Amino acid sequence: MSSFLEIRERFKKIRSFKKEGQRAPHKSILLLIALSALQLKKRWISFSEVEEKFIQILNEFGPDHQSPRPEYPFWRLQNDGIWIVPENDIFIENSSGDVSITKLRQIDPIAGFTDNIYNLLEGQHELINELAATILDNTFPQSLHFEVLDAIEFPWSITLKRRRDPNFRELLLNAYERRCTICGYDGYLGSEVLGLEAAHIKWHAAGGPDSVENGLLLCSLHHVAYDRGAIAIDKNFKIKVSERIKGANQIDSLFMNYSDVEMILPASGVPPGIEYLSWHLDQVFRKPIATV
Repeated sequence: MSSFLEIRERFKKIRSFKKEGQRAPHKSILLLIALSALQLKKRWISFSEVEEKFIQILNEFGPDHQSPRPEYPFWRLQNDGIWIVPENDIFIENSSGDVSITKLRQIDPIAGFTDNIYNLLEGQHELINELAATILDNTFPQSLHFEVLDAIEFPWSITLKRRRDPNFRELLLNAYERRCTICGYDGYLGSEVLGLEAAHIKWHAAGGPDSVENGLLLCSLHHVAYDRGAIAIDKNFKIKVSERIKGANQIDSLFMNYSDVEMILPASGVPPGIEYLSWHLDQVFRKPIATV
């Protein structure tokens, strides 16, 4: 039987589709759903149970331009050696090694972790949490971790760990003179800055470095909004506001009034890297919903 450390390494190496920096959190989302079920002592989950929740989570936290395809991770995770579909012999794969979503809906098979992983994790809440935290670290920025867990309805508390350069925040505080690059907020509580956070432009989970060129100093609200794709910054350093933002109170003053306004550039003279801003615009920013 594999040890927990070996299993954790296998989870870290889950093969995801990657091309030119594109995000593909499909397998990560399915694994978090399965770990959530395991916390409730449920080993097997059916495709019908997975499909609706998977689509909801991917639409909310996945790349804007990707179509939800729950059949891909449900079937492809078998290739990573941690996942089984007991009835897989009744399905016929296509030339890409996938099965049709229509067939999955008709048969509604169950799937879950392999025997050795299930036997190791059964009833081990802290180990399950640690695997979930590993998946989150490798897939999403820290500001979104608890939002993802809430959306999945993960039933067990998780302690999340920082893995970034401890100097990253201080570098950005100095570069941006301790004010939010979007709204200029510069609050203090006594002698300590209040509610100002170091944000990665290209997420740490996507390989973004801990550098001034890949960082923005943002107030807590605009940090979450940036990581959720509600706002972005283009190559001309103009603030973009997603047309999907809705609300009746203070939406104009907090968001809409900044549309096409130039961001507050760092006093250090080192502006954000265009390649990082372009990644965020393509992979995170919520663009207008296409109409047919």
